[in-house]
Amino acid sequence: MARSTADVQVTIDRPVDEVFAFMARYDNNVQWQEGVTSSVQVTPGEPGVGTQVRYVRSLMGREVTTEATMTACDAGRRLRMHSETALFSYDGGYDFSARGGSTLVHYRGEISTRPLLGLLGRTLAGRFQTQMEGDLQRLKKLLEA
Repeated sequence: MARSTADVQVTIDRPVDEVFAFMARYDNNVQWQEGVTSSVQVTPGEPGVGTQVRYVRSLMGREVTTEATMTACDAGRRLRMHSETALFSYDGGYDFSARGGSTLVHYRGEISTRPLLGLLGRTLAGRFQTQMEGDLQRLKKLLEA
């Protein structure tokens, strides 16, 4: 099993409530997360603990569908997700804090790939930090445009 963590921060020149509201709408993920081609909230209602989201990602030329469950949702402060698939397990999320009129977004997450992925799993786990850095830079660019 390959395990990797990511710890990334970015300051976005937008108020914390605006940044949080954008990120809590999972259909927005296709605009800033690398490889995400679809992201849909499966459970009805406002996002909260227990909300389920279905992601479709393009991964090495193949579409991979995963479902994640929100494990924490503190309006304007915190979003956390958990996912278990045959290929990997994931726990991670975002903390938000106001910095004047800007928002500090702090991402922390961990991904563990299953042994059946072998070298591919180690390669994917190794890219985790780099991908999250790129994702948050795309988010910053999008929200500051």
